[in-house]
Amino acid sequence: WSEGYDPCILVYMFHNQISKFFI
Repeated sequence: WSEGYDPCILVYMFHNQISKFFI
């Protein structure tokens, strides 16, 4: 990852974005 982000972090942030839509 050239951005320096770990796959787990990307999934975590993506999950937070999904949670905002449902909540």
